[in-house]
Formats: sequence, C-alpha cells, structure tokens
Amino acid sequence: MLKLPSRSLTQMPIAALLIAIPLIADTQASLAVQLDLVKNPQQQGCYPEIQKNFTQELIGLCSKGVSLTDTGKFKASFSNFGTANRRQMKSESPSTIFFNTSDSQFLNGTKNQGWWSTTIPNMNTNDNYFVGAVETNILRNFFTFDLSPLNQNVVGATLELTRFMSSGDPEETIGFFDVSTDAVTLNNNTGTSASIFNDLGTGKSYGEFDVPPSGSVTDVFSFMLNANAIADINAARGGFFSIGGSLLSINRLGMYNEFFFASTKMTGIQRLILNTAPPQPVPEAMSGWELLAFVVLVASSARKHPKTMR
Repeated sequence: MLKLPSRSLTQMPIAALLIAIPLIADTQASLAVQLDLVKNPQQQGCYPEIQKNFTQELIGLCSKGVSLTDTGKFKASFSNFGTANRRQMKSESPSTIFFNTSDSQFLNGTKNQGWWSTTIPNMNTNDNYFVGAVETNILRNFFTFDLSPLNQNVVGATLELTRFMSSGDPEETIGFFDVSTDAVTLNNNTGTSASIFNDLGTGKSYGEFDVPPSGSVTDVFSFMLNANAIADINAARGGFFSIGGSLLSINRLGMYNEFFFASTKMTGIQRLILNTAPPQPVPEAMSGWELLAFVVLVASSARKHPKTMR
C-alpha cells in the first residue's frame, strides 16, 4: 500500500506533486479535483494557501469553492459492514428514523460536525471531519445530531459517513466514543483544545471498526454502534447527541500520513440511523373490587387443588 510522505507536498516540484497526488486516493474523481487545485489555485479562492501547504486542503481549512465530482453517487454496501444490514436500514419501515448533521445547525450553512486538535487551530465554519494523523498532527472528529423529535425507544443505531479521501496501512481501526462536552461548545470548534480533543477519543466506547483506506471517495461506511451508544441515545432523547471519533491505529506519526474523511466539502452522507421499537403498554392498576375478586379466586383455587399450589 503506497503512503503519503510526511513532508509537505508543496515542497516538491510540480511534476513530482502531480505524481504524488494519486497516492492519496485511487479514483478519477479525487484526481481530477486535486489536479485542478494545482493548476488553478486562484480560481478556487484560496491562493496561496494550497501551494504553501497541501495539508490545509486535507483538513478543510482551505476548501472555498472546491467540490468533489459525482458526490451524489454512493455505493450500496461495504464489505466490512455487510449488505443485509444496509438493506434493512434503507427500508421505509416506520421503525427506522434518520438524523443528519445538517439538522438544526448551530452555525447557519455549516453542518454539526468537524474536528479538534491540540496542535492545529480550526475554525467553526469548517465542517470537514478529518480523523487521523497528518505530518506530526493528530485530529479527532465529532458528529452532533438533534434528537428532539425522538420519542420512541431505540434498539439499534448505525452511523453512516462518506469516505472522501483516506490513506494509511492496508487496514486501519476507527473508534467512536461518548462525548461529555456540550453540543454548543463542541460545535464552536475554533482554535485548539486539549480537553475536547481528549474527550473525543476516550471514555465510553461505541465500537471499534477495521476499515481499509483504499477505495472510492464516494464510499459510504456503515458503523453499527454498540449497546453503550444505544443506551446513551435513549438517555439523550429530546436533545442533542454527539459522537466522537478517533483513529486508533496510528503507528507511524511523522513518517506517514494515516487518515480518513479528508477534503470533506460539505457534501456526502453524515447521518445517524436509528431503529426503534414501540413502547410496551403499561398494565392498568386493578380497582378495589377487581383486586378482591382476584384474591377470592386464588383462595378458592387453593382449596380445590391444595397439592398443586404448594
């Protein structure tokens, strides 16, 4: 598996840069976009930042006017997560409810998603959800969903995310965690924060998933969250619920870049799919006369069948 060099791509000559770009993702869509960024940086509205540091494009700090092609075409399934579950979630069953990070936006025009780092300052207009390591920096991502319409008991939860660009070992591990930071503070992701960064990758686990970095930018990953997540979702009904993400398999920091969800362009799928069950009916309390009749019935049965009642 080819890996990105740790040094900035902009330190290379243009010819070498064009050769290195396909290493980021082996797809025509991403290649076309990245070539266009190199040839026409001023047209994209972020010159000279891209030429200075290509990392800014990966983590979304320089993405004005840039969009991937064919982002409306998503694959139906992914081998690691199975097709049967996806078919079930795609059904129009009334027990399946969809929540998107684009709902109830804290900042108009920006999805309730992003990343935090201890070393790279972010800005809250950036809804890129990069996770992993680039050069010597580690980023963790988050996703916030407005569950105010939810009034049913949740029995299953799946987080769906579009891949965009990725790089790393033949297989990497992504983990999702509970988030104690309140949703407003979390989504005001300006600057750096060690406490929020730590919050996004520690605490209660919602599941760990082995994911291959190679694939199309339009792949949609389907992460089936565990019982911890289901319990917290039920507890969060009526309010906001957040999920933190961390790349757990980073093993060559500063040598190779290992990441997922790079160059996010405010497109693609970022949603929480919940399977619910109707609430169980609560039996009505017996009236005084009903209770008396029940006691008499039990006493009468005991007299007629003394052995069976012992």
